[in-house]
Amino acid sequence: MTREEYLQQLRKFLQRLPVAEQEEILADYEEHFRMGEAEGRSDTETAAALGSPMEIARGFYTQRAQGQPQPTASADAALDDAEPDENRVVRSILVLLMLGFFNLVLILPLWLAAAGVILGLFGAGIGLTFGGGAAISTGVAALLRGMEASSALSGAAAGMGLAALGLIILLLTFILGRWFLELSLRYLRWNIDAIRR
Repeated sequence: MTREEYLQQLRKFLQRLPVAEQEEILADYEEHFRMGEAEGRSDTETAAALGSPMEIARGFYTQRAQGQPQPTASADAALDDAEPDENRVVRSILVLLMLGFFNLVLILPLWLAAAGVILGLFGAGIGLTFGGGAAISTGVAALLRGMEASSALSGAAAGMGLAALGLIILLLTFILGRWFLELSLRYLRWNIDAIRR
Protein backbone atom coordinates (compact mmCIF):
# COMPACT_ATOMS: atom_id res chain seq x y z
CA MET A 1 0.00 0.00 0.00
CA THR A 2 1.41 3.40 -0.94
CA ARG A 3 1.67 6.34 1.44
CA GLU A 4 -1.19 8.16 -0.33
CA GLU A 5 -3.49 5.13 -0.20
CA TYR A 6 -2.70 4.56 3.47
CA LEU A 7 -3.34 8.18 4.45
CA GLN A 8 -6.49 8.32 2.32
CA GLN A 9 -7.92 5.25 4.10
CA LEU A 10 -6.92 6.63 7.48
CA ARG A 11 -8.65 9.93 6.65
CA LYS A 12 -11.80 8.03 5.64
CA PHE A 13 -11.87 6.11 8.94
CA LEU A 14 -11.20 9.25 11.00
CA GLN A 15 -13.98 11.31 9.42
CA ARG A 16 -16.08 11.38 12.63
CA LEU A 17 -13.35 13.19 14.55
CA PRO A 18 -13.02 16.99 14.54
CA VAL A 19 -11.10 18.24 11.48
CA ALA A 20 -8.24 19.67 13.58
CA GLU A 21 -7.76 16.33 15.33
CA GLN A 22 -7.85 14.51 11.99
CA GLU A 23 -5.17 16.80 10.53
CA GLU A 24 -2.94 16.33 13.58
CA ILE A 25 -3.19 12.52 13.37
CA LEU A 26 -2.61 12.51 9.61
CA ALA A 27 0.45 14.78 10.01
CA ASP A 28 1.87 12.35 12.59
CA TYR A 29 1.41 9.40 10.25
CA GLU A 30 2.85 11.37 7.33
CA GLU A 31 5.91 11.90 9.55
CA HIS A 32 6.10 8.11 10.18
CA PHE A 33 6.28 7.57 6.43
CA ARG A 34 9.01 10.26 6.05
CA MET A 35 11.04 8.65 8.83
CA GLY A 36 10.61 5.21 7.24
CA GLU A 37 11.76 6.60 3.90
CA ALA A 38 14.82 8.17 5.56
CA GLU A 39 15.66 4.77 7.08
CA GLY A 40 15.40 3.12 3.63
CA ARG A 41 12.03 1.43 4.02
CA SER A 42 9.42 1.37 1.27
CA ASP A 43 5.90 2.74 1.77
CA THR A 44 4.58 -0.84 1.85
CA GLU A 45 6.98 -1.82 4.65
CA THR A 46 6.13 1.30 6.64
CA ALA A 47 2.39 0.75 6.14
CA ALA A 48 2.73 -2.86 7.33
CA ALA A 49 4.71 -1.75 10.39
CA LEU A 50 2.14 0.90 11.29
CA GLY A 51 -0.82 -1.50 11.05
CA SER A 52 -4.29 -1.27 9.56
CA PRO A 53 -5.75 2.26 9.17
CA MET A 54 -9.04 0.88 10.50
CA GLU A 55 -7.38 -0.42 13.68
CA ILE A 56 -5.54 2.86 14.17
CA ALA A 57 -8.80 4.80 13.83
CA ARG A 58 -10.52 2.35 16.19
CA GLY A 59 -7.81 3.10 18.77
CA PHE A 60 -8.39 6.85 18.46
CA TYR A 61 -12.17 6.44 18.76
CA THR A 62 -11.72 4.21 21.80
CA GLN A 63 -9.39 6.72 23.48
CA ARG A 64 -11.79 9.53 22.71
CA ALA A 65 -14.76 7.56 24.03
CA GLN A 66 -12.93 6.77 27.28
CA GLY A 67 -11.70 10.35 27.74
CA GLN A 68 -14.93 12.10 26.70
CA PRO A 69 -18.09 10.02 27.18
CA GLN A 70 -20.37 10.14 24.17
CA PRO A 71 -23.76 8.60 24.89
CA THR A 72 -24.80 8.08 21.27
CA ALA A 73 -21.59 7.05 19.56
CA SER A 74 -19.05 4.35 20.22
CA ALA A 75 -15.82 3.55 18.44
CA ASP A 76 -17.40 0.65 16.57
CA ALA A 77 -20.45 2.68 15.53
CA ALA A 78 -18.26 5.47 14.21
CA LEU A 79 -16.18 2.99 12.24
CA ASP A 80 -19.28 1.29 10.86
CA ASP A 81 -20.48 4.66 9.58
CA ALA A 82 -17.05 5.26 8.05
CA GLU A 83 -17.11 2.01 6.09
CA PRO A 84 -15.50 2.54 2.70
CA ASP A 85 -17.94 3.33 -0.09
CA GLU A 86 -16.64 0.53 -2.28
CA ASN A 87 -17.53 -2.06 0.40
CA ARG A 88 -21.05 -0.69 0.62
CA VAL A 89 -21.41 -0.75 -3.15
CA VAL A 90 -20.22 -4.36 -3.37
CA ARG A 91 -22.53 -5.41 -0.54
CA SER A 92 -25.47 -3.57 -2.13
CA ILE A 93 -24.81 -5.30 -5.46
CA LEU A 94 -24.67 -8.71 -3.78
CA VAL A 95 -27.90 -8.06 -1.87
CA LEU A 96 -29.53 -6.83 -5.09
CA LEU A 97 -28.50 -9.99 -6.95
CA MET A 98 -29.66 -12.32 -4.16
CA LEU A 99 -32.97 -10.51 -3.72
CA GLY A 100 -33.46 -10.37 -7.47
CA PHE A 101 -32.99 -14.13 -7.79
CA PHE A 102 -35.24 -14.84 -4.78
CA ASN A 103 -37.92 -12.47 -6.07
CA LEU A 104 -37.78 -13.86 -9.60
CA VAL A 105 -37.88 -17.53 -8.61
CA LEU A 106 -40.25 -17.49 -5.63
CA ILE A 107 -42.02 -14.18 -5.06
CA LEU A 108 -42.91 -13.21 -8.65
CA PRO A 109 -44.82 -16.45 -9.44
CA LEU A 110 -46.70 -16.21 -6.13
CA TRP A 111 -47.43 -12.53 -6.73
CA LEU A 112 -48.68 -13.20 -10.27
CA ALA A 113 -50.88 -16.07 -9.03
CA ALA A 114 -52.40 -13.89 -6.30
CA ALA A 115 -52.94 -11.02 -8.76
CA GLY A 116 -54.59 -13.47 -11.16
CA VAL A 117 -56.96 -14.71 -8.46
CA ILE A 118 -57.90 -11.15 -7.53
CA LEU A 119 -58.50 -10.20 -11.16
CA GLY A 120 -60.51 -13.39 -11.67
CA LEU A 121 -62.69 -12.60 -8.65
CA PHE A 122 -63.17 -9.07 -9.95
CA GLY A 123 -64.26 -10.42 -13.35
CA ALA A 124 -66.63 -12.89 -11.69
CA GLY A 125 -68.13 -10.13 -9.55
CA ILE A 126 -68.67 -7.90 -12.56
CA GLY A 127 -70.18 -10.79 -14.55
CA LEU A 128 -72.54 -11.84 -11.77
CA THR A 129 -73.62 -8.26 -11.11
CA PHE A 130 -74.40 -7.50 -14.77
CA GLY A 131 -75.87 -10.97 -15.33
CA GLY A 132 -78.14 -10.47 -12.32
CA GLY A 133 -79.15 -7.05 -13.61
CA ALA A 134 -79.97 -8.56 -17.01
CA ALA A 135 -82.08 -11.31 -15.34
CA ILE A 136 -83.97 -8.71 -13.31
CA SER A 137 -84.71 -6.58 -16.39
CA THR A 138 -85.76 -9.68 -18.38
CA GLY A 139 -88.15 -10.73 -15.59
CA VAL A 140 -89.66 -7.25 -15.36
CA ALA A 141 -90.01 -7.02 -19.17
CA ALA A 142 -91.69 -10.45 -19.25
CA LEU A 143 -94.10 -9.34 -16.54
CA LEU A 144 -94.95 -6.17 -18.49
CA ARG A 145 -95.58 -8.20 -21.66
CA GLY A 146 -98.19 -10.21 -19.81
CA MET A 147 -96.21 -13.35 -19.15
CA GLU A 148 -97.09 -15.57 -16.23
CA ALA A 149 -96.25 -13.70 -13.00
CA SER A 150 -94.67 -16.61 -11.16
CA SER A 151 -92.05 -17.34 -13.82
CA ALA A 152 -91.34 -13.63 -14.42
CA LEU A 153 -90.92 -12.97 -10.68
CA SER A 154 -88.78 -16.08 -10.18
CA GLY A 155 -86.44 -14.87 -12.96
CA ALA A 156 -86.28 -11.41 -11.38
CA ALA A 157 -85.61 -12.93 -7.91
CA ALA A 158 -82.83 -15.11 -9.32
CA GLY A 159 -81.39 -12.00 -10.95
CA MET A 160 -81.46 -10.16 -7.64
CA GLY A 161 -79.62 -13.03 -5.98
CA LEU A 162 -76.96 -13.07 -8.70
CA ALA A 163 -76.54 -9.30 -8.57
CA ALA A 164 -76.23 -9.39 -4.76
CA LEU A 165 -73.65 -12.19 -4.96
CA GLY A 166 -71.74 -10.22 -7.60
CA LEU A 167 -71.70 -7.10 -5.41
CA ILE A 168 -70.49 -9.11 -2.39
CA ILE A 169 -67.68 -10.60 -4.50
CA LEU A 170 -66.77 -7.12 -5.79
CA LEU A 171 -66.63 -5.78 -2.21
CA LEU A 172 -64.45 -8.68 -1.06
CA THR A 173 -62.24 -8.22 -4.13
CA PHE A 174 -61.82 -4.53 -3.31
CA ILE A 175 -60.79 -5.35 0.30
CA LEU A 176 -58.48 -8.16 -0.83
CA GLY A 177 -56.97 -6.00 -3.59
CA ARG A 178 -56.27 -3.16 -1.18
CA TRP A 179 -54.60 -5.53 1.29
CA PHE A 180 -52.59 -7.11 -1.55
CA LEU A 181 -51.41 -3.70 -2.77
CA GLU A 182 -50.34 -2.61 0.73
CA LEU A 183 -48.48 -5.87 1.27
CA SER A 184 -46.76 -5.54 -2.12
CA LEU A 185 -45.66 -1.97 -1.36
CA ARG A 186 -44.35 -2.98 2.07
CA TYR A 187 -42.36 -5.80 0.52
CA LEU A 188 -40.99 -3.44 -2.12
CA ARG A 189 -39.92 -0.93 0.58
CA TRP A 190 -38.24 -3.75 2.53
CA ASN A 191 -36.29 -4.72 -0.61
CA ILE A 192 -35.16 -1.12 -1.13
CA ASP A 193 -34.10 -0.79 2.52
CA ALA A 194 -32.19 -4.07 2.35
CA ILE A 195 -30.27 -2.85 -0.70
CA ARG A 196 -29.48 0.56 0.86
CA ARG A 197 -28.04 -0.95 4.04
